[in-house]
Amino acid sequence: SSVALAEYVLSKDLESFGDASISKETVIELGAGAGLCGISLAASSRYKEVILTDMDRDVLRLLRLNVRSYKDTASVEDLSWQDITK
Repeated sequence: SSVALAEYVLSKDLESFGDASISKETVIELGAGAGLCGISLAASSRYKEVILTDMDRDVLRLLRLNVRSYKDTASVEDLSWQDITK
């Protein structure tokens, strides 16, 4: 499913999504898992910043390893849905 999502997102013009007043320079992937979709967006150079999030410590460690090549564009953050007020 990550492959299909990455292909879908990369095939779309994300400028057409959402409110025109919202900046489209930053993308946040919620529950990134291994990060295929977010890393694909970072590799595409279409966005200034791609933030990949997850809450599992082991997954975050894997994500950080996976985004090393895209450190100028991609970052990893711990985001738990239990405490969404952060």
